[in-house]
Amino acid sequence: MADLFYCVPARRNFLKSESTELGHIASLVTHYALAHPGKQFVLKTPTQEIIQAATVETMAERVYQLFGRQALDELFELPPASSPMRAAITEADIASEERGAELVVRGFASRPEVQRGNRNGIYVFVNKRLVRDRLILHAIHEAYRNVLPPSVFPAVLLFLDMPAEEVDVNVHPAKIEVRFRHPQFVHDFTRDSIRQALSRARPIPSFSGVVSGAASAGEPEAGAVAAAAAANQSSTGLPRAFIPPLGGAPMSRTSIDGTEMNASGATGATGATGAALGGDFELTGAPMRPEAQRFRFESGLGTLSDESFSGNVRSAGEFEPLASAGSLSELKPLGQVNSSFIVAVNGEGLWIIDQHVAHERVLFEQHLRARREGQLTGQRMLVPMMVELSPRQIVIFERIAEELAANGFEVAQMGTRSVAIHAAPAGIATSDAERLLMEILEGTERENAAVSMDTLQAKIAASTSCHAAIKVNMPLDQTKMEWLLGELAKTEAPMSCPHGRPVVLRDPSMKNELIIAIDGPVGSGKSTVARRVAEMLGYTHLDSGAMYRAVAWKALRDGVPLDSPERLAAMAGVARIDLVAGAGKLSVVLDGEDITDRIRTPEISSAASIVAVVPGVRHPMVKEQRRAGAQGGVVMEGRDIGSVVFPHAELKIFLDASSEVRAGRRQREHAEKGESMEFAQVLAEVHERDRRDREREMSPLVRAADAVIVDNTAMDAEETARAIVLLAREKAKAAAG
Repeated sequence: MADLFYCVPARRNFLKSESTELGHIASLVTHYALAHPGKQFVLKTPTQEIIQAATVETMAERVYQLFGRQALDELFELPPASSPMRAAITEADIASEERGAELVVRGFASRPEVQRGNRNGIYVFVNKRLVRDRLILHAIHEAYRNVLPPSVFPAVLLFLDMPAEEVDVNVHPAKIEVRFRHPQFVHDFTRDSIRQALSRARPIPSFSGVVSGAASAGEPEAGAVAAAAAANQSSTGLPRAFIPPLGGAPMSRTSIDGTEMNASGATGATGATGAALGGDFELTGAPMRPEAQRFRFESGLGTLSDESFSGNVRSAGEFEPLASAGSLSELKPLGQVNSSFIVAVNGEGLWIIDQHVAHERVLFEQHLRARREGQLTGQRMLVPMMVELSPRQIVIFERIAEELAANGFEVAQMGTRSVAIHAAPAGIATSDAERLLMEILEGTERENAAVSMDTLQAKIAASTSCHAAIKVNMPLDQTKMEWLLGELAKTEAPMSCPHGRPVVLRDPSMKNELIIAIDGPVGSGKSTVARRVAEMLGYTHLDSGAMYRAVAWKALRDGVPLDSPERLAAMAGVARIDLVAGAGKLSVVLDGEDITDRIRTPEISSAASIVAVVPGVRHPMVKEQRRAGAQGGVVMEGRDIGSVVFPHAELKIFLDASSEVRAGRRQREHAEKGESMEFAQVLAEVHERDRRDREREMSPLVRAADAVIVDNTAMDAEETARAIVLLAREKAKAAAG
């Protein structure tokens, strides 16, 4: 298609500068490219290529093509959510011809720490048409309520697909507004889809000293579209697409990278919020799918060079998995800073938790759950508190008095301008009752007069939890810190308080030392190699099997049947098993008693293999193993260490060898114990053990996707350990650099 408008002269008076018009064109092509990832889009000028977007299969790939990795890392995917078209309570029933109609919502949304000063980072496509719809914008705002502060906005790429009969596109001359046949249903389903995806993702912000704005080598020129729009070089981020505002006034355009462009196309710095985010936060990259690697070492290390190891290590999982709130349950508190911030660690690094807003989030969700299950009780005051209200506040009070009573308030009107507070929600100090009531009334007054019941309940819960939460400058002992972190991990949105303030920050660069996970089949030498690697690095060898041996020892001592999973799980649940590290050695302490030397018998080994596959035993053991290795500096071996126990380990090794070599090692082990076995019999046992380990339902032998495969068929344990140590040092060097 060419020269489509060659005979239609443009009105020169309405044309802006060449760079501004090019920016509009680039924005339009970007919109089409987003809506049609299965099509190729190319935008060129006589001097440069602005957009080169080849055909891709997924929307994530198209986002990466157009915006670059930094923008993609700031978003999480909204998986497709679909529902048959339904009529809301306030809408007429759907017609018979609509029975088979379906609404599908998908796209990407920003994590809570990515905040914009306006709505221009929100792109909404209805049936692949870019629109600016008040209803959908409100649904997005409601989805982020109590997650973002009310004065900031997320970045969203949202795609709504529905039958053409369900939407009217002819309601605006520029076709940027639409009207839905069932607007309330579309609004509610869109809001709930984003909210559920946000709750599932539960992402955690990270921070580091320096954030690079340059695109990495090999990435597309993510700033090209913005460069065309501004006639300047720009950093990565969503393009500065311009959609006319609904009110007709000029709209400032803010990209995801924190720069702002005025109507003429010039760029400038945004306000403090955007600048702070751009300089202080760095989000951990989503995991790439690495190529499977297999190092086959010849006898000796003479053929191994530092350069060869360096290249291989960096390619084996260069991007860390995205940190999520699920890691909160593994945090080990170290102490407080200024009696206000909890400092904790786990396998993902150092965490800083604001104790006030963390408790506020916990109380907020507890309050909402309790309110939706029924009426809350309050605590009565010894002497009623008289409060003077303005005429406007009296009107608001009369409208929400019933909901106030359901949330624990007992307030009676005493005259035309006064009320008496007889009771306040539990946990609220008497001195705070008046301020809390005024805060609720003023907050409701600022809302639309037709505020929904859900919104009102959330506002009351947010205000109440803020006043009832523990305060700054309040010392907490170890037990209270552990309780708070445990309760925070159970919440739906632990990343921010109900008012949008961040709760936690994670610094992955503050890990003390590496976590090295070694997996492999029987006879690969895992235990021997892991102990030697720990000795050479000065790390602690975390013997995962020791914990199961401790449970087995306790079961045999207490007469608990090994064929009773329920009794084994109950016993493991109350047993106190501690892995105590010291001087490179790990001691196993059961209920305060050191049993390290009593769990290395054949009888215990046999019993341990039985209890290790009981889910009720395995789950608490895995949790304790993670706590023991939270600060790094550990080497741990097993069947699924890199994939389950320590999925975020910096170095994952899958140790392997030919079945014949492994059978020979097992035969020598039997001979050392005085047991004589034929090689063919041992080889058959190795093959059978491999099959069982791969097919077992609980804790199967699994190679992590980003593990380095080390084949030690032609190596002894010492050579294997030296090779892994070299890999570890290169990994540590790369992380530090």
